[in-house]
Amino acid sequence: KGRNMRHHIPDVPMFLFVAILCFLCPPSDALSGAKTRPAKTPWVACVSAIEVTRAISKFVLPKDSVLEMGANCGDVSAAICSMVGPGGRAVLMDVERKEASSGRSGGRDTSMFLGEGEFSDRATFVEMSSLENWRHALWNRGEGAPGHAAVPQRFDVLVVDLGSMTGNDLGLKALSIVHEFLAHHSGNIRDGPPPRAVIIKSTSVANLSRRLYHPQRMFDGTSRLPTPDELGRSHEPVVVAAVGVEEYRRMIPLTVRRGDHAVEVGCHVGTSTIMLHRAASSGGDASAAGGFCIGIDNGRRIVNIAKKQYSDVPFAVGDAWRTAQLIRIKDQLVPHSAAEKLLGFDVVYIDVGGLSGPDGLLESLALIDSIGCAFEPRCVVIKSTCMRNLAGRLRPFSKIWNAEKKKVIKS
Repeated sequence: KGRNMRHHIPDVPMFLFVAILCFLCPPSDALSGAKTRPAKTPWVACVSAIEVTRAISKFVLPKDSVLEMGANCGDVSAAICSMVGPGGRAVLMDVERKEASSGRSGGRDTSMFLGEGEFSDRATFVEMSSLENWRHALWNRGEGAPGHAAVPQRFDVLVVDLGSMTGNDLGLKALSIVHEFLAHHSGNIRDGPPPRAVIIKSTSVANLSRRLYHPQRMFDGTSRLPTPDELGRSHEPVVVAAVGVEEYRRMIPLTVRRGDHAVEVGCHVGTSTIMLHRAASSGGDASAAGGFCIGIDNGRRIVNIAKKQYSDVPFAVGDAWRTAQLIRIKDQLVPHSAAEKLLGFDVVYIDVGGLSGPDGLLESLALIDSIGCAFEPRCVVIKSTCMRNLAGRLRPFSKIWNAEKKKVIKS
């Protein structure tokens, strides 16, 4: 709906449908408002205000405390206030709006949430001087700080829409704020359970949630990774987040096919690289079979060891972040007849120090984006605990919604 239209709760038929869904498919402990909450808060990615409103209807319960970061004081804010009810709290945060050429300033109407407005009994509006000031604006106010309305320090649900504040889809920034918010919540709020859910409105994050795979879910049959024949090369490739060498190498038969052009960035002494090379070339040499894997590492001594151990595999010294350099290495090492059919690589394996542990999430995502845009691979497999943790939390709301609609139809 247009931002200048009158703000109201979505039409009754939508809420009736949501009510039917919630009645027939009550929220599970792992996803929403059960008494026992998951140790890891799910991050639910939405692409539109309609999806955010539906997610709010699913995850928010009466008497909840909900923080909306990027509150346009429209349908989403009204839906939050409606769901928490008179006994709940809704903290609506936004940046100061000025009359500007952007046109965004005219889209916020706080009359429903302040003064004698319909939701003034449960809503607190917090205005920030800038997005970077969100920590101070939220946590330094305190519960009932002098001169300010009371702001709860513990929240049941976080709703994030940075696009409404910045005019851009800042996916990495949104994930950074969510990560910091949950870390603060875990480290400083000890008198209650963790948030039930985080709802993120971001097209880029929702896109990532649909193509990010958790290996364990593939192995236990919970999810299915498309086969190499089902996937095309793209600047937005499928991403598999593995932990440990065994899981990392276990993905090779699921992601590599004969004839692939593959590269392992962070190859060390080449043990995984030779396995990738054999899968791509079917044991033959690169020029004969057409497939190969190049091993790249930034340690010259390590690369020399790899070359001595596996003389039939191409290795080179290179930097994971210098994608143009990696393309030049491919042109130098691989016979022209094998490399001329395509630029970049079909499959990229990443095992880079600093990204394989629990930290470095934003760096991992930035590297994956860089490699995706430069190489347009079919699949990226990264050995990274932080990416594996993200794969365990992040899920597209469309998948949750469609699954529940199927349940309603069947019932």
